[in-house]
Amino acid sequence: MNGEFIIGAVALIAVLTTATVEAIKKLLEDKEISYSANVLAAVVSIILALASSIGYLVYTDTAFTWKILVVIVAIAYLSFLSAMIGFDKLKQMLAQLKG
Repeated sequence: MNGEFIIGAVALIAVLTTATVEAIKKLLEDKEISYSANVLAAVVSIILALASSIGYLVYTDTAFTWKILVVIVAIAYLSFLSAMIGFDKLKQMLAQLKG
């Protein structure tokens, strides 16, 4: 998994996380169930990151390693952040950290 793939995966999972969380929030509000939007976004981003990463590993016939586990955790965390604060701000933060 190279850097371009990770950024693309984060962007895609963040969009899917945002859309999924909004749909779930609407359902929960219709049923008048209380929830935490941040916890909901975290759970959804973790599930989507795991599902997409497993799909990628199976599709490319890639062996699972500790390095890939770290990448999966990073994708889940970064997609959660980008879903919460916006992808553009996350890209800006990463660019500032990079140099």
